[in-house]
Amino acid sequence: MSKLSLDDVLELLDIRATLESELLRAAIPCQNEADHAAAEATLKEFEQALVSNDIRHWGELNARFHLALYRAAKRPNTLALIEQLHNKTDRYTRMQILFTRTMELAHQEHSKLLQLCREGKADEAAEFIRFHIQSAGHALESYMNSAERR
Repeated sequence: MSKLSLDDVLELLDIRATLESELLRAAIPCQNEADHAAAEATLKEFEQALVSNDIRHWGELNARFHLALYRAAKRPNTLALIEQLHNKTDRYTRMQILFTRTMELAHQEHSKLLQLCREGKADEAAEFIRFHIQSAGHALESYMNSAERR
């Protein structure tokens, strides 16, 4: 995998924020308890990986959690694009969580996202997923800029 510039990563995260917010908005009215249970099980795995500092699996579990929330929309092409974006940004997602020490925040935001889905709050969840992805980008950008100044 080739190294991406910070601008490339931020652009990919911006694309993710746009696509994922719309796909989640479409998915929520179609979600059922099995969808929520799959997301919750992955969230528990993600929490264990954070606690045990299993950095290798953070990106994969993050992507699996997000994708579990989107599948109910039954938009396979959009889902495939999002999966590609997750794959391209995986190492940067892990880096952002590790270096900005936002493990607990990531878990809290994922828990809130799942709760919004369970409550059927499609518009609120769509805005929150956009915020969640963009704030990860801002945290990564701040970290990278401060690392360059050192």
